[in-house]
Amino acid sequence: MSLTSLRRRYLHNVVVTAAALLTLQLPQCATTKVELSPVSTTYLPSNDQGLLEFGSASVGKIVYSAQHKLIYAAGKNMLHVINVAEPAEPEVELSKFESEMEFAGIAECNDLVFVTVRNMADRGKGQFRVYSGYVQGFQLLAKHEVGANPGDVIVREDCKSAVISLEGEPYVDGTGSVVDPEGEVLIAKFPEGVTDNGSVKIMRIDFGHLNDHAEKYEQYGARFVSKHYSMNSTFSQDLEPENAVIDEFEDTLYVTLQENNAIAEIDLWEGRVTHIHGLGSKKWGYLDASDKDGGAQITYWPIRAWYQPSGIQFYQWKFMKLLITANQGSARHYEQTRDISQSDLASTVPDIIKQGIEDDKRLGRLQMSARDGKNAKDKYSKLYTFGGRSFTIWTISGGPLMRVFDSDSQIEERTAKRCPHLFNRDVHTDDRSDDMGPEPNTIAVGEIDDHLFIFIGIKHPGTIFVYKLGNNLKTPSFQTVFCHGIPVDETKSYKQMYEDHDVYTAGVKDLK
Repeated sequence: MSLTSLRRRYLHNVVVTAAALLTLQLPQCATTKVELSPVSTTYLPSNDQGLLEFGSASVGKIVYSAQHKLIYAAGKNMLHVINVAEPAEPEVELSKFESEMEFAGIAECNDLVFVTVRNMADRGKGQFRVYSGYVQGFQLLAKHEVGANPGDVIVREDCKSAVISLEGEPYVDGTGSVVDPEGEVLIAKFPEGVTDNGSVKIMRIDFGHLNDHAEKYEQYGARFVSKHYSMNSTFSQDLEPENAVIDEFEDTLYVTLQENNAIAEIDLWEGRVTHIHGLGSKKWGYLDASDKDGGAQITYWPIRAWYQPSGIQFYQWKFMKLLITANQGSARHYEQTRDISQSDLASTVPDIIKQGIEDDKRLGRLQMSARDGKNAKDKYSKLYTFGGRSFTIWTISGGPLMRVFDSDSQIEERTAKRCPHLFNRDVHTDDRSDDMGPEPNTIAVGEIDDHLFIFIGIKHPGTIFVYKLGNNLKTPSFQTVFCHGIPVDETKSYKQMYEDHDVYTAGVKDLK
């Protein structure tokens, strides 16, 4: 593939998905600090009655068609098409409802729209669909059953193939039995375009050949959760591919394995997994570990956290290949978490942890892994919590990923300073501090002048952080945090503010 396929993303605006769609205006020059300003908000229905419902996840993923100035949005039971030819006055062209289905991923290329669909009535029969573009009538052209819980979908630039992640999360089938499917990555090929089911061929890439090497990957910082439980799942069943990105030549795929604290590297030409990059743990010290401490209390705790990224972006910058991750955190569906007492701790654990673990206002309520960190005597010598509460820049050099920057506790610290009413908030301020905190969820990147801008969407409650990267990869500079989408109003619930159209960035799920 030629160098002309290199992707460069020059920013003009950024679109956010949450309870609604929000268009933000960016400056055209990077010489001063970036500030985000709202242009418009579009509230989207969550059912076939056209009702607006807060918390309904009516938008989860989006894609923008620059040719037709359309946004395609997928979420829960709905597909939407929004006309943004006039960004200040978007128009909803279509909202399509489908019961028992959950639209998970969406992509667009050459007047074709690609959608992954989770079948909530029969979890093992998720779908990959291809529609004609909205201008061409938005007709269903092809539909394939692909397996359990399809997620992300990416179309390669030639519009002749797509890559689909198949999470394979555990589920209960119709007989009441627990099924733990294999996680997989699929390549859908349609070299002559898409006209019907027969024009799309599916190739499957599995992780089965890694089962004998699980212990090695654990040593390098990946997690094999199932081995601690009675499900008898293999390592390949334990792996859950989620969000994916393709490198600049479109021959290598990187996909997050969030619960496993790893990133898989896949050779798309050979159709095989070449590496599992375990991310290890961070020991950054400062976090708010309790929802019962009266607000933002960012305190030193010598514990560890798995990074567990959800969002991921690839970018070639200053001759370096970068992966940038949003480290949300997640336990596996059946994984046990527990409150740990002093009697569970090894003698080598610092006194500050022994004292804090018994106090709900300090460390006593933080969700910890029930399995990680135990020594040979079944005592915890280290404590691990879920999610890095940060974003991280990694370099790719052909070997292990190298961490060059992590934002440590900056997201919590800057939220506490600039938008304290939104600190680790779900329903009330601070109520998520004991359970993965702010949950950085999604990442977008792009260039203005000679700087790379990094946008991080924060799930709880719905802020957007912006950093600027220049020549030094180790020192991205903080630009701003957008926290105007949720006003300060203690007299109203989120639901009330949403119904009054005061809230427009609660639960950021995607950025483009």
